[in-house]
Amino acid sequence: TVALADFSLAVTNVNTPPTISGNPEITVAEDDSYSFTPTVSDEDVGDTTLFSIVNQPTWASFDTATGALTGVPTNADVGTVSVIVISVTDSGPVTVDLAAYNLEVTNINTAPTISGDPAITVAEGASYSFKPTVIDEDVGDTTLFSIVNQPSWTTFDTATGALTGVPSNADVGTTAAIAISVTDSGNATVALADF
Repeated sequence: TVALADFSLAVTNVNTPPTISGNPEITVAEDDSYSFTPTVSDEDVGDTTLFSIVNQPTWASFDTATGALTGVPTNADVGTVSVIVISVTDSGPVTVDLAAYNLEVTNINTAPTISGDPAITVAEGASYSFKPTVIDEDVGDTTLFSIVNQPSWTTFDTATGALTGVPSNADVGTTAAIAISVTDSGNATVALADF
């Protein structure tokens, strides 16, 4: 019997692309926390991975070591960020992408604010005018004003909240607890302090 001299046979590694998966939420309400981390597997032992993102929302942070996309959007972020793509690259280097997705920030109604310092005296025969200042951070929100204990000699504008008029001698006296309120299209109502 004769034998071939012993020899060694080495199996060399051929880089196998990593896989990336996950189902990110595609909607988040303003002021709510958003968090998504993809799942990555790589059968190449000791392979390193680096994450990247295309169309990252401005309100979110992205971790290139884990692929985590996190953040809390505000009212200013209401709308949709389209075609977000999270990718992972191994030390091959081979890059694979998670399926592109759109992320919508939905609006949560924010109550308006109402302010102003109405004059609390007016002389008979003099013109009286007061209009409150209203701020509503919800874009496109409509407002409707209402009043309680409106003086009989005044006119009240439900679109602007303006209270105007000219009292006569017959109107001399005090009208108490006048309250001007504003309601937005989300049915949130706020009132100016009674005067």
